[in-house]
Amino acid sequence: MVELGRPVLAAGLALMDGVAKLHRELSPQLHVIASKTIADHRIPQWLAALRKLRPELAVELDVANSQQVTTAVRDREIVLGFVEGPQAPAGLGSRVLVADELVVVVAPTHPWATRTRPVSARELADTPLVWREKGSGTRDTVWAALQIHGTPARPAAELGSAAAILATTRSGLAPAVVSRLIVAHELRAGTLYEVDLDDSLVLTRKFRAIWHRSTPPSGPAGDLVDLAARIEAARPTVRRSTKN
Repeated sequence: MVELGRPVLAAGLALMDGVAKLHRELSPQLHVIASKTIADHRIPQWLAALRKLRPELAVELDVANSQQVTTAVRDREIVLGFVEGPQAPAGLGSRVLVADELVVVVAPTHPWATRTRPVSARELADTPLVWREKGSGTRDTVWAALQIHGTPARPAAELGSAAAILATTRSGLAPAVVSRLIVAHELRAGTLYEVDLDDSLVLTRKFRAIWHRSTPPSGPAGDLVDLAARIEAARPTVRRSTKN
């Protein structure tokens, strides 16, 4: 009797697997990849807006540095990515969403914390800094800005996360250049100080959506890009913090 029931049980399991697979294929899904700063400080609000527009959509988010995001999109592993950096990745379609300001910060005990004269571009280039890892959009932006004034000094440290950079800078090891987004709370609390720069050095980068040129974003991906652009256009400008 058991032997007779086995084919029926197997057929039932196969049917259930088929229905589950069909359900997964029919359910709308979106797989995106974003650089670390964007994933931490921008993607959550963008996805919340997308959720209101498409409540049935399942979104999968991968987080990497800008170079890794670019590679994933270029290799067609993922259809839509978000990167930060001074230039658009070569060979890909892109849309600028917003500019992001980078600031030089130091510990309250660092000599630059109480300095009254702005730091020059050449002086910053000659100073060992706490850098992000290679492939980071922050690192690429800072390197491009400083190399005009001379080859940047050997890093005091190279770290793969914003939290590690902030902690290391608080220790007084060296200055760091970071997004104002990630350091705003430290500046308000006075645990880090922003350093004045002279007018010859402007440290900004762009947040961009990127995609393979042959497959521009449409459907949910297109909605996400449009929503991100609208949200950033309506966002109030962050004012520069003053030293305590």
